[in-house]
Amino acid sequence: MNRHSDCDTREHILATGEQLCMHRGFTGMGLSELLKTAEVPKGSFYHYFRSKEAFGVALLEHHYTGYLQRLVDHFDHGDGNYRDRLLAYYQHTLNQFCQQGIISGCLTVKLSAEVLRSVGRYARRHGSRSQPDYRPAGATRWRKDVRKAVSHLTARP
Repeated sequence: MNRHSDCDTREHILATGEQLCMHRGFTGMGLSELLKTAEVPKGSFYHYFRSKEAFGVALLEHHYTGYLQRLVDHFDHGDGNYRDRLLAYYQHTLNQFCQQGIISGCLTVKLSAEVLRSVGRYARRHGSRSQPDYRPAGATRWRKDVRKAVSHLTARP
């Protein structure tokens, strides 16, 4: 397998796992179900991930990367000023809740209730970057965008 298809296979396993976790939960998603749904052999899973816990860490990193990119795109390139972008972000979340009765799409919340301790221990033991690299960067960016939005809210015309 070449490098490009290796990356594609890993990403495919992660994307499939994310969808299954959102519907069944991490502990409810069996490895057999993941492999069958992703249409990959068992050896492919263990080529990329040492264990289901390692997969959980990679899944969170994959999810955070995509989520933060969507936030950056929304706040850097969205319509209107920062106030409009912030209000649009919350309006989208409210609309989603009203339509679905739940806020979906937050893998972190979904996983944390089930496996935070075991995945957290694994991440600390194996040097996962997810918390040091992603959370503070997202928080810093969020604070900056909220400050800009508030300045637009309070600015006098």
